[in-house]
Amino acid sequence: MLRERVVKIYVGFVIVVLFLTAIAKFWSMTGSSGVFDEQDPITRLPFQLLMLMAATLEIGVAAVCIIAKPVYGLLSIAWLSSLMVTYRVCLAWVGWRKPCSCLGNITDALHVDPFVADIIMRCVLGVMLLGSASLLVVLMRQRITLT
Repeated sequence: MLRERVVKIYVGFVIVVLFLTAIAKFWSMTGSSGVFDEQDPITRLPFQLLMLMAATLEIGVAAVCIIAKPVYGLLSIAWLSSLMVTYRVCLAWVGWRKPCSCLGNITDALHVDPFVADIIMRCVLGVMLLGSASLLVVLMRQRITLT
């Protein structure tokens, strides 16, 4: 059915995104970056530990998407993306103006401006949150559980 196919394509896209961003974080932790010398302004954790925790969550959500029913994958995507949006809102609240280091220092290796990468990741985050929420609403309205 078309709905099932849309959900599978969407969840597959998010799985790829989550694995790529987690790999970027893990890869960045092997190098030396000035960002690792700073503390996160929200949690007060070192950025390296925060990136490790974020990458682990991304891998965990991707695993849920692979293993569990698609509706649980959508729920986990909505949960993770809402956490990320909340974190970004809190950064804005405290006046943090630096681009998000969500890709670590891989932007330097790829010669991508960190502000451009930040905009791209904001768009991806929007797709994750709005996509998962809207698909969950459609499924709830139609009382459909995908197997």
